[in-house]
Amino acid sequence: MAEEAIEVAGKPSKIKIEARVSATDDDAARKLAAKKEIAIADVYSQAIERGLPLLIEEDNSRDHWLKSLEKSEIKTLTENLPEEKLKQAIEFLKGLQH
Repeated sequence: MAEEAIEVAGKPSKIKIEARVSATDDDAARKLAAKKEIAIADVYSQAIERGLPLLIEEDNSRDHWLKSLEKSEIKTLTENLPEEKLKQAIEFLKGLQH
């Protein structure tokens, strides 16, 4: 007799967890979810696994790195500009502050 292989497909079980979250943490989690364009439930799932402060810190680190990269790019571009163009660029950037 030959044995038959049987495949069974199923959905992963969902476990309902209730937790109290401060308004500040809830607000931070919602902002992070909107920023990453993911569901708030996914943020909370990751927060349970890894901790919400860690998720927020990683996001802040990425933002800091991107800002540093942008500043470096501006510095590189301005170093190669002729003096007149550099003055125009400075005036343009000053205008962005208002």
